[in-house]
Amino acid sequence: MMRIARDVAGPCLAPHGSVLAVGALDGLHRGHQALLARVRERAAALSLPPLAISFEPLPRAYFSRTPLPRLGSVRDKIEGLAHAGMQRLLLLRFNAALAALPAEDFVRRVLLARAGAREVWVGEDFRFGHRRGGDLALLQRMGAELGFAAHALETHLHDGARISSSAIRAALTADDFAAAAVLLGHPFCIGGRVVRGQQLGRSLGYPTANIRLGRRVSPIQGIFAVRVHGAAASLPGGRSGTSCARDTGASLPGGRSGTSCARDTGASLPGGRSGTSCARDTGASLPGVASLGLRPTVGGHEPLLEAHLFDFNGDLYGCHLAVEFVRKLRDEEKFASLDDMTRQMHRDAAAARALLGLPLSVSA
Repeated sequence: MMRIARDVAGPCLAPHGSVLAVGALDGLHRGHQALLARVRERAAALSLPPLAISFEPLPRAYFSRTPLPRLGSVRDKIEGLAHAGMQRLLLLRFNAALAALPAEDFVRRVLLARAGAREVWVGEDFRFGHRRGGDLALLQRMGAELGFAAHALETHLHDGARISSSAIRAALTADDFAAAAVLLGHPFCIGGRVVRGQQLGRSLGYPTANIRLGRRVSPIQGIFAVRVHGAAASLPGGRSGTSCARDTGASLPGGRSGTSCARDTGASLPGGRSGTSCARDTGASLPGVASLGLRPTVGGHEPLLEAHLFDFNGDLYGCHLAVEFVRKLRDEEKFASLDDMTRQMHRDAAAARALLGLPLSVSA
């Protein structure tokens, strides 16, 4: 069970001390997973709670002149940290005030006063504070004075190259989902709550589960063969059913709806209620074909993920699903007519079925 706080100001989250992981933690890739495992091990050895400190928006996104593609949503990060065994999360609002905070003040006000640091663990290239003025050397020097230890986890490599969020984004941009999955430690997914759309896909014979991206910028666009996690297909013997995590009306930081996470009130994030991450889903995934983009043929203006689940008969509205991207079929394009688009949808569905090892449907 993980408590979540959002602000620098507030009572100490661990009055008797804590072991901390600090970082942006976008995507929770294999390097992040190793860092969290080390924090969890050290916390157990010291009989202290493991605590993570991260930032939303990401500092790199805050300073970037162009939108930064994300490997995971805020919800993904929260659920992933809870699953990794973190008992507290200080998810700081990265804004002008935090960007201007000197590194030394960050240590005193955030790491010590707010998080009760006894040990701090970061990546080897970690920088923090105003103009990135803080690093491991500063943490170790101040730790010696103030009574905490600071360590950097050794860089994780794959085939001699550093595992990083930038390398994963590059793999996704190149449509190399297998390479991205190796670096992530799990398939790349985009998750969210299924919302009602214009029902156009249904009228064309391809009903879709629609997921809005909101402010999240996707590193990929196009048409894909996918597997969908968080729903159950029609069951053998003609029985149909749906098993999914439905929205309960609680909200995540940033206004996103989902699992309950009261901020600094003592409420907890239920660790077993994900159902939206293919990194942790133990149930069956459903094969399908998906479009991710602006839908230029029908005059779309906002990014939308539309997933058609093959041979599925169930109600997914309100469910939280995770769409795992298996292979890119083609780029998004604008068609001259709905008939032209529908014919291409038939071809896309057939290609996705073949890639996923499914027989062609009678109507394909």
